[in-house]
Amino acid sequence: MAVVNILVEGKDDLIFVRRLVEVMRTASGLAPLEWSLVNQNEKVTLKTFGGKMEFGNCVVQNGGDVIGITETRGVYGCKKNSSVPNFNPAVTTLKLGGKTYKVGQFLGIFDADAPKNFLGHDVPSGGFKARKAYLNGMLSRLPGRHSLFLLKDNGSDTCLEELAVDILAAPYNHILPKHWPSYRASLKADFLANHVPYLEYSRKCEIAQFATAVDQEVAKDLYWLAALWNPNMWNWGATALAPLTTHLKSTVPALFA
Repeated sequence: MAVVNILVEGKDDLIFVRRLVEVMRTASGLAPLEWSLVNQNEKVTLKTFGGKMEFGNCVVQNGGDVIGITETRGVYGCKKNSSVPNFNPAVTTLKLGGKTYKVGQFLGIFDADAPKNFLGHDVPSGGFKARKAYLNGMLSRLPGRHSLFLLKDNGSDTCLEELAVDILAAPYNHILPKHWPSYRASLKADFLANHVPYLEYSRKCEIAQFATAVDQEVAKDLYWLAALWNPNMWNWGATALAPLTTHLKSTVPALFA
């Protein structure tokens, strides 16, 4: 029996991974997994195209194997006053059905990010190479095997939201490159002309604001992850997803058994 914990940065990443696994299973003719929430007091509720859903740290048993998805609440796991990176040791066990399982394999799925953020500030361990080295150092301190995938494609200085933009379905996939740059440029020119403070470009802002114009639940709650269940918005067969789906299938086959 394999016991695997998929470590992600926050709930946005957790929700995306859950949805992606669901889509991949459906495409293979498999039923959705029945995930159990680890802590009912630490959950987020989404009103999606398909109804109300709850998300948080979760665990499931499938084909005899136990798989968890756990948010680390950031990528910087150093203890206070320590330069040695270290994840919370709580991620080394999973609890399900009154039993505790020792994790033997870890898969980290995190943003690679860029060396500088949209404000122009340096990002500690930002950029694919630096983030990969940093997180491999953290994961190597956990007992058991580990692998790492950095969003969006395990090779560039990018993040989850950039992957989301890349998998927008037609006719939406042309809209952001066509309209977003001119929209932001117009805002910037007007703000600067009126001596109003202005924040530079952000991919999180881009996909979030776009989703409010397409999905009713996002327009209500301003949380773009709810749009992942909108059947018209996404191309789940996009080539941009291939690196991540291939990595998931090869490292956690129990998700697709």
